[in-house]
Amino acid sequence: MLELACRARQDLATRRWIELGLDVQEVWERIKEFTQGEATTPEIEKLITFALQKGAWGAKATGAGGPGACVAIIGSPDVLSALKCAL
Repeated sequence: MLELACRARQDLATRRWIELGLDVQEVWERIKEFTQGEATTPEIEKLITFALQKGAWGAKATGAGGPGACVAIIGSPDVLSALKCAL
């Protein structure tokens, strides 16, 4: 996980947005595996799946003590519009 965090930091610093999104997605998958699914809810998973289907490069839940929000790495105003319409 430390390697992923360092890689994501470098991606952010060098503006490699697609790679950052992929790193965020990999982190999220590892968190879910480590917590045996306790770090997510069906609603969060629907939102993340929708974001990815609409073109987000990566997405994950965020928040302390339980998932209550989601962040997505996107590169297109069209993806943002789709996500706004879904909410």
